[in-house]
Amino acid sequence: MRLLFILVLQGIGSFGLVGLGLWGLAHPVSLQSFLNENFALLPAVGTKSTVTATLIRVGGIGLILLGSVLVRSFRDEIVTFFGFGLISK
Repeated sequence: MRLLFILVLQGIGSFGLVGLGLWGLAHPVSLQSFLNENFALLPAVGTKSTVTATLIRVGGIGLILLGSVLVRSFRDEIVTFFGFGLISK
């Protein structure tokens, strides 16, 4: 039962990273506004904040790559957990 709980947490975390990366890639100004209003991590959204939006998009690409690596390893763990053997790479 503990292993199933760990697998659920890994799934939420890995798909959450991919979702956050997609949000940053598709709507960087919206993500910047969210991070500014709730956590004060980024400057306020201005009319000419192209540098911040570009950095958010690059960070979004990185989060998508990191999340995809975690999803791939998560898939391998699920297949092994249910006894289907190891996936050949």
